[in-house]
Amino acid sequence: MQMKKQTAPLKPRGLYGLFYERLLEANSSIKNYSKKDYIPFPVVFEKVCRGFSIKKFAAWEILFILRDVGLLEIVKSKGVKVYV
Repeated sequence: MQMKKQTAPLKPRGLYGLFYERLLEANSSIKNYSKKDYIPFPVVFEKVCRGFSIKKFAAWEILFILRDVGLLEIVKSKGVKVYV
């Protein structure tokens, strides 16, 4: 009898992974009280800038990196749409 290999789900690591997890938390909290399909920028910056003690410029840099990787979309002048 052959045993199937079980692969562990990918767990985000490092700064970018934690940043993405915070965005997912913000996304789930937004879904509770809003019909918007994106996280507004003030909520994004409140969640990540305070949590990591970084400035908006650094947060933008990480947002662009995550966008380039394909984990999120930046909705023009509105917010961030996170791909789950």
